[in-house]
Amino acid sequence: MAYGAAIWGVSYVGWVPALGIMAPAHRDRADRQAVMLASHLMYGATLGLLCGHRPSSRP
Repeated sequence: MAYGAAIWGVSYVGWVPALGIMAPAHRDRADRQAVMLASHLMYGATLGLLCGHRPSSRP
């Protein structure tokens, strides 16, 4: 989840507003940013679960 939060932070506080794609998180609608953060947290949690349960190639 920390990875997902970091991706959200780097994106919506950093490069996305710098390129003029969206307003910075602090100036955007709060409900949109809540959904965006929640989706990034779910992405991070899912990625963590998938990476943590990889089948081992050793017997």
